[in-house]
Order: sequence, then C-alpha cells, then structure tokens
Amino acid sequence: MRLENDQPLPDLVALDATSATTSLQEHIAGRWAVVLFYRGHW
Repeated sequence: MRLENDQPLPDLVALDATSATTSLQEHIAGRWAVVLFYRGHW
C-alpha cells in the first residue's frame, strides 16, 4: 500500500512494550507523529 500526501495512515493495532494491545489512532489522536516500522533481524 502506498500513501499519498495528506492521506491518513490506516489504523494499526499492535502490542506495546508491556504486551498490552494499543491502537495507533488512539495513541496519537489529534497530534503529529512520526511512525517508524522496524523489521528486525532478517
């Protein structure tokens, strides 16, 4: 999927550092954010 300028990021639900489920939309609601996806070791 490719996002264009000013297109919102789709909601992403993932586990945080404490293994609790968190929603990206809820976590950054109303604020600017930088989202980094780290693939880890190949």
